[in-house]
Amino acid sequence: MGAEEAAAALGVKRATLYTYVSRGWLQRRASGQGRRNLYLRADVERLCQRRDARAGHAAAAAGALRWGEPVIHSRVSELAEGRIRYRGLALEQLAERGGFEEVAELLWTGALPEAAPPAEEAAPPAAPLPEPAGPPSPHELIAATLAARSADEAPLLAGPARSLRRARALVATLHGGGGRAAAAICRRLGDGRPEAVVAVDRALILSAEHGLNASTFAARVAASTGADLYSAVIAALAAFSGPRHGGACDHLEAVFADIDEPAEAWVEARTRAGQAVPGFVHRLYPRGDPRGGLLLAEALALGPIGLLEDLAEVMARAGWRSPTLDYGLLALCRALGWPPGSATWIFAVGRSAGWIAHALEQRASGQLLRPRAAFAGD
Repeated sequence: MGAEEAAAALGVKRATLYTYVSRGWLQRRASGQGRRNLYLRADVERLCQRRDARAGHAAAAAGALRWGEPVIHSRVSELAEGRIRYRGLALEQLAERGGFEEVAELLWTGALPEAAPPAEEAAPPAAPLPEPAGPPSPHELIAATLAARSADEAPLLAGPARSLRRARALVATLHGGGGRAAAAICRRLGDGRPEAVVAVDRALILSAEHGLNASTFAARVAASTGADLYSAVIAALAAFSGPRHGGACDHLEAVFADIDEPAEAWVEARTRAGQAVPGFVHRLYPRGDPRGGLLLAEALALGPIGLLEDLAEVMARAGWRSPTLDYGLLALCRALGWPPGSATWIFAVGRSAGWIAHALEQRASGQLLRPRAAFAGD
């Protein structure tokens, strides 16, 4: 939006906008039309929500459900100042160390094991993923999770040891079983390269947890009712399937497949039209998504990614430090030469670790999540 519109929305003078830009609260971009500048709408909305949160409990609660202030206390992860920590450990260090299974155990138990649990402790999935081989969709993962629940003789029985075994089995259900997740994914996609396994393992770690995103909140709501762990993961997968969340990878693939002009010309056209470039706007990271940056570097080290590399270079020159996680996952799969849908599958398998961690934490709290709606009718 333009300066006048942004200032009016925030209730400040135009000079105050420049202060917000200097503090990193607001992103400013050249419009390409003289000296006129544009301000990122998502940043303006976030600042409005923070302002409204100081106006009272009702405003704070409404804003909290729209990228606003935290509403649930959690020890699973921390997102602050452009950094992500799993149980207090920096995400970058965990990704470099490797071991998605170990990171999942960290999220579930609060302790990082030296090695993954023995394979016999993770029960095989109740039914194989659908054939033919290839990336399953979120709805196929829901079907697999339902089959796993049907095979569990006592899905509602909990307890720490039982819940941990069930958590491991659930992740195995989503990636197809047969060893570690990264290797199973590569095997199903017909890629036996060691470097592919290492790259996917890091991608799973970077995807594993991200606070109260929509799918994780859905998992917590289901768990708060006393629903079993399978049902919480199914609720999460249902939310994840939408194009504004997990389905964003598929959406990006479709958008980029239709580009038939140089990246710079395409970006300029969208900017002139007042449209954001997909894959580069995340409300929690005005200076760039650290996960997307790490994945993009991983992709570039593996092989050419064509248009995705050109777009990233154009956006970097415009001041965008790194793309979103969705873009990074898509770039990685493009570098590996994998089919459409692969990025979404990796995302779902990785994020399942976080869904389970939050579901376990919510059940342990004994609290029912029950927000209230404000009547807006006549």
